[in-house]
Order: sequence, then C-alpha cells, then structure tokens
Amino acid sequence: LVSAFLVGCGEKTEDEIKMQDIPDEIEKLKALMKVASGQLDFERAIEIREKIATLKAKLHKATRK
Repeated sequence: LVSAFLVGCGEKTEDEIKMQDIPDEIEKLKALMKVASGQLDFERAIEIREKIATLKAKLHKATRK
C-alpha cells in the first residue's frame, strides 16, 4: 500500500532533489516511514530510513564546504 502511494506521489531519487529542498524532503520521508511502519511494512520503512540518512549526509557534506 505504501509502495503504491509512493509511486503515485512521484518519489524522487536523491540525485533529483535540489539541495534547498532536502530538509522538506526529509520531513516528508519521515512521515512516510511512520506510515510504512504503522502498516507493518518494516522493509519499506528501512528503505525510507536509509534514504533519509543519504539525504542527511548529502546535506552535511554540502554545508561543510
């Protein structure tokens, strides 16, 4: 169900997300992760958590320069 929702809302890859949009994208992904775990779709929740970690690392790397 979450996967169908994500396909419908056009989930972006890490490379498609602009740097200034990363904080908002992280918040959206956190909400989706809660939905996934609430539906007991823990594998999808883990995928989302990993994407959040990747985005946070990308943002951190960009702000260190």
